[in-house]
Amino acid sequence: MQIDLYLRLSEQYLNKPGELKADLDSAMLLKNIALNLSRKESLEAGEARALLLDGKIRNEAGDKKKAQASVAAALVFAQKHKLLVEQAQCYEAEAQFYDNENEGIAHKLQLEEKATRLYHEAGDREKEATALKYTGDYLHLRGRASEALTALEQALAIYKQIGFRDLQGVYNLMGNVYTQLGNYHLSIKYELLSAQTAESLGDNSLQLSSIYNHIALTYYFLKQDKEALLYWEKAKNIAQKYNDAGYMQTILSNMATSWVRLKQYRKALDLLAVIEQKYPPTEVQMKLRIPYIYFNTYMSMRDYAKAAPYYRKLRSFQEKLPDDDANLVYLYSSIIRYMVVTKNLKEIYPFLKKQDDLQKSTGNNLFRSENQLQWYLADSTAGNLKSAITHYKLYKSLSDSVFNADKANQISSLQIQFETDQKDRNIKLLTQKNNLQAETIRKDNTIKQVIAGAVALLLLLLALIYNRYRLKQKSNALLQAKQEEINRQYDTLKKVLSEKEWLLREIHHRVKNNLQIVISLLNTQSAYINNQDAMDAIRNSQHRMYAMSLIHQKLYQSDSLATIDMKWYVHELVSYMRECFDIDKNIRFLIETDEVNLDVAQAVPLGLILNEAVTNAIKYAFPDKRFGTVSIILQRDTAHNCTLMIADNGIGLPEGFDEGSLNSLGMNLMKGLSEQLGGTFTLTSDKGLHIHIAFPLNTAMGINSDEFEAA
Repeated sequence: MQIDLYLRLSEQYLNKPGELKADLDSAMLLKNIALNLSRKESLEAGEARALLLDGKIRNEAGDKKKAQASVAAALVFAQKHKLLVEQAQCYEAEAQFYDNENEGIAHKLQLEEKATRLYHEAGDREKEATALKYTGDYLHLRGRASEALTALEQALAIYKQIGFRDLQGVYNLMGNVYTQLGNYHLSIKYELLSAQTAESLGDNSLQLSSIYNHIALTYYFLKQDKEALLYWEKAKNIAQKYNDAGYMQTILSNMATSWVRLKQYRKALDLLAVIEQKYPPTEVQMKLRIPYIYFNTYMSMRDYAKAAPYYRKLRSFQEKLPDDDANLVYLYSSIIRYMVVTKNLKEIYPFLKKQDDLQKSTGNNLFRSENQLQWYLADSTAGNLKSAITHYKLYKSLSDSVFNADKANQISSLQIQFETDQKDRNIKLLTQKNNLQAETIRKDNTIKQVIAGAVALLLLLLALIYNRYRLKQKSNALLQAKQEEINRQYDTLKKVLSEKEWLLREIHHRVKNNLQIVISLLNTQSAYINNQDAMDAIRNSQHRMYAMSLIHQKLYQSDSLATIDMKWYVHELVSYMRECFDIDKNIRFLIETDEVNLDVAQAVPLGLILNEAVTNAIKYAFPDKRFGTVSIILQRDTAHNCTLMIADNGIGLPEGFDEGSLNSLGMNLMKGLSEQLGGTFTLTSDKGLHIHIAFPLNTAMGINSDEFEAA
């Protein structure tokens, strides 16, 4: 349980926004503690997770070389001990070292397929489905749409078998693949299903931005630009909220293409300028896409002189990309369009043939129909009328297969169904509110009827009571006298309790004052002592007395005279120690405490232990003003047990040092106080000194497991 806690705390520091060195140092410190405990307890799964976490921390810090070495070491360890799930997680971590270009995607695909097999062998169905989902995504990016669809359908089937509800990601990817295949009927079906699932689960993450983007893209291909821009606006709002540059590049560039088709060229050019200024592209796909949109904008404006430089850029990209690159479909269409306008009939036909073959392989009839139209224009310009008519017929046939009335009606029906479902949910919510109000009214009426009946009954009873009134006067007088006596006794007891509380506060106050007097006397005495050892002993005694006086001070100042808030106490004591030793910025304290309240019997020894441990860390852990960190963690492990850990990343104990040989007053005091707490004292030295004390809570404090769980 402790190992898992340290690993989760380390991951929390790692996953904090930004890449602050302090957070990464804390993550590394906690990871090291988990690694050492795993090795000490021979917990192989914990050691594998810690090794893998080391790689992730180093990767976040920008040290990719060491990060890869750590992940590789974790993989070797997991393979040696036949830890299937941990092996799969190593492969998925390794995949993150590659980019989303052609070779990078190929490596990611290989690693994700290995992870999928291992998850399947281990019987982890949810992780297997997630790995299949990523595999489908990578296959889609490689242009292997049919294989991607198979992987995504397998992931969806597993998710449904195990009752997994967050299916919007799978639906989104399936819709995207169907868009690539030109099957817009199924594309819009799965995209709308993805949006419906996400909205019903309250998912407002970047994933919803991706879903809206893909819905808009499908409407764009169906030449429904108003609907497309509506969903792109939704996607943009979410991406802006998370300030995600990659999403903003994609969405703004897509919006620009729609504005071009609507002949709103100025809006398109303004969006492209925003991308270049605020979200400059870093990956090849977007570096290619920006000149592609500029080219098509100027071509649509018939400004061929401004289009020419972008045409040359696209030709340069086309010559460098491999034949199976998914971006070639856009490059070929732009090259063909320019050659038709400039009547470059000598070079155009090989590109027309390549584009047609590429679209035949993907089955995208929309892109193929547009290519056939360009072929028709090229043949018409060349005077090859027979061939031109053939390609025009093929253009009409393919175009009609995409935009026929039946498919248009099906897509409209899906949109209407989606909107209807949203309205049904709203109606259902309103119906529930109306039912709640009706139930409230019914209860109010029932209460009124009960009150009316009660009034009638009271009137009836009053007549009977009046007849017995005189008989009960004596009884009432007697009861009143007894009540007055009880009230007098209660007031007396309340006064006694108040006096006892005052006396107890006064005792704590005087104990605190007496300790402060002793501290002052010791301070005065130190002015007459020349022996350094004696001076150190006096100062140590002063610190110990302050640790005790702080407890009595808190007791007489707070409403509770029984317990101490240790969260406040730890911060106050550490602040005092920093002032006493005049610490520069070379030592940093990390304090994490749960809500723990202790009585005096436990607070005093715990405070003295903390005083000794922090004093030793400040004095000995960081010689020569070196920088370092001292971590203090106080937490509840269960309803009746607590753990105190004081750890530093200083020089630690000398190598081969025997703990049994330690015979200092401070160390003996900490051990003795740990025994007084009824707990265990553990001392380890690995990249610093780590003190670990586990002790049971005082049962007299009245804490039970139910109260702990509720907290």
